[in-house]
Amino acid sequence: SKEGLRPEHAFVRVERQTLRKMPVSGDILFTIRIHHDPLLALSAHPEAAGIGQSMAAQLMALDHDQLAYKGLSESRDRLVFRLNSL
Repeated sequence: SKEGLRPEHAFVRVERQTLRKMPVSGDILFTIRIHHDPLLALSAHPEAAGIGQSMAAQLMALDHDQLAYKGLSESRDRLVFRLNSL
């Protein structure tokens, strides 16, 4: 369950969205590329501390409804602690 989420088992989800106009038809192509990486993989990044602090600040800015929607109501504080310790 999401209530039991531990920072050690958390993943970072990053989306890259693009729009492209097709040369012949003129249609617009919308794509989404999704990357999932273990949160702990951030520790190897050269800018881990800054990235962690930025992500922690974003989590702290979420209100109760946003936290519930994302399934982070119970685990936010543990994730913020882990992110700040990168």
